[in-house]
Amino acid sequence: MSTESKPRASQALAKRLQDELMALTMNPEVGVSAFPDGDTLYRWVGTIEGPINTAYDGLTYKLTFVFPSDYPFKPPTVMFRTPCFHPNVSKTGGICLDILSSKWSAMLDIRTILISIRSLLAGENSQLSGGIFTLNDEPANLESKNTRNPITFSNSPDPNINSPLNTTAATLWADQKEFRKVLLEEYNRDVRKVTDGNS
Repeated sequence: MSTESKPRASQALAKRLQDELMALTMNPEVGVSAFPDGDTLYRWVGTIEGPINTAYDGLTYKLTFVFPSDYPFKPPTVMFRTPCFHPNVSKTGGICLDILSSKWSAMLDIRTILISIRSLLAGENSQLSGGIFTLNDEPANLESKNTRNPITFSNSPDPNINSPLNTTAATLWADQKEFRKVLLEEYNRDVRKVTDGNS
């Protein structure tokens, strides 16, 4: 790439990201959001609310987006900032999702990525019967903290448990009550670590 075309590419990237930010701001998507992280337009923080009636109901996850100079022709690097217990999420936050690698297209955008990751959390097997999830050690009033989240994910794909990034999560996936129990233990422990680290 010539030095003259680099500034144009940088301007095109900035314009694309500004347009995506405007679209997300003017037409927000239920359960997901994303904004630039500080003063840079090339690193964003996304938020995903756990889909209702799934093991993730009531939980909130932060993600980081780092955009390459050739975005949208190459996908951003997306990682969970909040640790996420899921078969297709590594302990370091890496996400195994085809649209972030082999199925990426310049037609995709930040909104699509957020919705796809949220849909991955809502995999078919994670639907909870009756819309209410309670465990013996969990108060019934925690059935759904996600009141802003009316979307259901009845056709969401199950995660790939044949070659998972998290084998423990993959093993527990078929038993959603046990999965939820371990998920909450992990989530609460990790949130406590973050809170204690910021004190």
